[in-house]
Amino acid sequence: MYIYLFAFVRKVFSVYLLCPFLGIACLWDYSTGRIPNFLQFNILGIGLIYSFCFGGWKGVLIFLLKAVWVGSVIFPLFILSMLGAGDIKIIALAAGYFPVSKLLWFAFYLAVSAAVVSVIKLLVSRSVRERISHFLLYVRETVNTKQIKPYHQTREGQIKSSIVMSGPVLFSALLALGGVY
Repeated sequence: MYIYLFAFVRKVFSVYLLCPFLGIACLWDYSTGRIPNFLQFNILGIGLIYSFCFGGWKGVLIFLLKAVWVGSVIFPLFILSMLGAGDIKIIALAAGYFPVSKLLWFAFYLAVSAAVVSVIKLLVSRSVRERISHFLLYVRETVNTKQIKPYHQTREGQIKSSIVMSGPVLFSALLALGGVY
């Protein structure tokens, strides 16, 4: 009896608590273009409390290591101005909630949903040719100069062609919550 109750409580405090905060972050991001730091600190704080309750200091360390590892893997996308700082933080913090065995599934569904959103945005804005041309020009310039520069030279260009990543993060977490992975 207690084993089932413990398993239920553990699941409630993991992804179940993450999803409402991701939903709020998603709404905030879609309406203002930013994810406020206080919201991300709440996600971090709840993750640390959860990790401590169910794993002690070792659990806290594992949570932080997962978040830092995922954040460092995708950080080059921030340097290239392909993702915003809030996107990097929300992806890294969400990754801390998942067991190591589920991180690749989280990343896979995150990437697939971001790709679907990107294709829809391209088709709706009718800018497929323009975006492909910009990408090929960027690759050619990078190869010729052997210098990696930001993908977008202006903030307007970045905003125009970017997608809000909090949506795909929420979608991937909801798939985990629904038992898809």
